[in-house]
Amino acid sequence: MNMKKRTLIVIFSIFLVFNSFSQITSKSSLINYFDNAQSLDPIEGLWSLNVVRTLYYFDDIIGQETEEVRSDWGIKRFDKLKFKVINIGEGSNEDKGDFNAFFESSAIDGFYTYKVNFSNPNWYAKANAELTNGFILEYGYFVDEVYMKTAYKKDYRQGLKLHWKFIWIKKYPKLNTSKNIEKNENEWAGNGTGFFISKDGYLATN
Repeated sequence: MNMKKRTLIVIFSIFLVFNSFSQITSKSSLINYFDNAQSLDPIEGLWSLNVVRTLYYFDDIIGQETEEVRSDWGIKRFDKLKFKVINIGEGSNEDKGDFNAFFESSAIDGFYTYKVNFSNPNWYAKANAELTNGFILEYGYFVDEVYMKTAYKKDYRQGLKLHWKFIWIKKYPKLNTSKNIEKNENEWAGNGTGFFISKDGYLATN
């Protein structure tokens, strides 16, 4: 292999490594964003991902597994309606890369649409997502046949279906922060009656 070709391969390898890291947003930078944002949608924050996989053969369940705290993710506003799922580089390496995902808000608080585009292999999924009590986010969908054929290879057969249910638990920001609970400074804070009983300032109340 000549020197020019070897140099090009090294440069390309460095580009691939740099590009993979560029897809990762640091947890600290997201925390800084959440701490300094004027306002946050309830879906924005750092989340821990749990997944339940259910394997069907036609309508019969033939297997199920649950994986808790599979990986951690960030969700940050992308535009007026969308919120991007962000890789913070923590958790299962199987989740990193090869997809682009967004949540989109609806006219009803707590309800979102989840949309994801996968590559290698190429397939698309969408689902309705529900945010409960501000810290539990749930949705699920059946994976595409092209994924099933790639994942199961020679074991794949017609009628085999795989459902993924995702349960996200919010880790940050805390629900009792000032960004989530704001108090009106002009709000009346109390009520009561009383009268002075001495020149020293003693007050008698009920």
